[in-house]
Order: sequence, then C-alpha cells, then structure tokens
Amino acid sequence: MKSISLCLGLVLVACSACSRSDSITTADQELASIAAVRAELDAAQAARDADRVAATFTDDAVYLPPGEREIIGQELLRTYLRDAYAVSNSSAQSRRVPSDIRVVGEWAFEWGQVETIQPPTGSFDRWVDGKYLHVYQRQLSGTWKISRASYNANPVKTARVASN
Repeated sequence: MKSISLCLGLVLVACSACSRSDSITTADQELASIAAVRAELDAAQAARDADRVAATFTDDAVYLPPGEREIIGQELLRTYLRDAYAVSNSSAQSRRVPSDIRVVGEWAFEWGQVETIQPPTGSFDRWVDGKYLHVYQRQLSGTWKISRASYNANPVKTARVASN
C-alpha cells in the first residue's frame, strides 16, 4: 500500500511539474506572438503602409492619437493613416519599447515608451518620446490584434536630442 501511495505521489508531482512547464511555455508563446504584432506594427509604420498598420488592429479598434479625436474602427483608422501619410513625407523612425505586458485570458495589456527620431531640421535629429498603452484581444484563430491603442507625447521640455 505504501508503494502505491509513493508511486501515486511521484506521478502527481511529475504531472504538476509538466503542467507548470506547459503554462510557462504557453505564456512565452503568447508574449512572443504579441511582440510579433508590435514588430509588424513598427515595420508597417516605417513603410508608411496604412493597410498593414490597420491589419494589426481589430475591426472595432479604438485608436487615441495625442491631441486628436478618437478613431473608431479599422476602416476609419486605415483612412486616417492614408490621409496622414499623404500629407506628410516625414521619414521619421519610430519604435515602441514595452515596459510591461500582462496577459489575462483573452486580453493582454501592454504599456511602454514610444521613441521617434525625426529628420534633421538643423544639425541634429530630434528625438521625440512618449508613452503608449495597447490592449490586445486574442482572435478566434488564436492570434492577437490591437483592440485599443492610446498614445501620449511627453512634454517637449523633457524630449531628448539624438546626435547624427
């Protein structure tokens, strides 16, 4: 009887370790999937491709750009970006640097810094930074898309200047 109890105990411990390992792997996979969405968003914005940027968002996305009205829906976001890219020929380079990502069921919450280097207007590039919040939603396919996005620029007096 003791040997059966001991074997059963060992099996339970082994199964517990396996399930913990599986959940860590799943969490790592989810974070990697979210990072891939962020990387695609950065690449699409660098390419000034409104269709690719909009594709990283859900159909009912809410986009909150700094100093402007909210943009609701993927199609309105696509139109907004096409218009913005058409009037600006800026070759600014941006990237998001996440500070924290939390996955809670079908939702993930990410906040971090946005760093943008604008083309030189004098002898130096201008470094503009700000903050962002993305709320991701897991799709039926298991992939992630941005459902809500908010951006806020830091005050100009705190902006950094990058040398060439």
